[in-house]
Amino acid sequence: MGIDLSAGMLDVYRKRFDQHQNMPHLIQTDGNEQWPFEQGTVSVFFSSRAMHQLNQQNVLKQLERLSSPSGSILILGNVKRNKKSVKTIMRKQMHQVLNEFGLKEKSGQSNRNQLFEIIEQQGGERLEPVTTSRWKVSHAPIDSINSWQNVDGIAGQSVDQALKTQILETLIVRAKEQFNDLNQALEAEETYELNAIKLPYNQ
Repeated sequence: MGIDLSAGMLDVYRKRFDQHQNMPHLIQTDGNEQWPFEQGTVSVFFSSRAMHQLNQQNVLKQLERLSSPSGSILILGNVKRNKKSVKTIMRKQMHQVLNEFGLKEKSGQSNRNQLFEIIEQQGGERLEPVTTSRWKVSHAPIDSINSWQNVDGIAGQSVDQALKTQILETLIVRAKEQFNDLNQALEAEETYELNAIKLPYNQ
């Protein structure tokens, strides 16, 4: 079974899955509410690049409520980038600019680490990360700026358009100082990594 707040995302999943048997049952719902599964029935929880967007206390509550007595595991998938890649540098600059404007970016890695640390304190067992795939990407600084320009809010936060414009203008100045040419694409390797922890609940 799978859940997502966005009906459009669920439609994308259905289209990608339509050549396979055993289509998962998909439910449109808010992950910050009670997850629509029976108590004590889930052995594997999986989320890819989304769990850090949810309320952490509710996540912990749902993991405990739903974990199977025979044992459960939480697996979180994320993309890892080279520290010298354009995307990484641009993300770091965005983080710095947001701090200067009194805002804080939601960090997937820091939120995941905090979640795992809490579960470990409750008796969970963290497993070694597993890299499942590698690929090359070509990315220019302007690509990052355009991606932030074309979404509502910025870095996961709701801000008015005037403030967003100020943030992006500041970021463009910093990027020009770093790269000179915002349109020059540079190649870098990215990987997809699975981080997992055995859950201590209901056993």
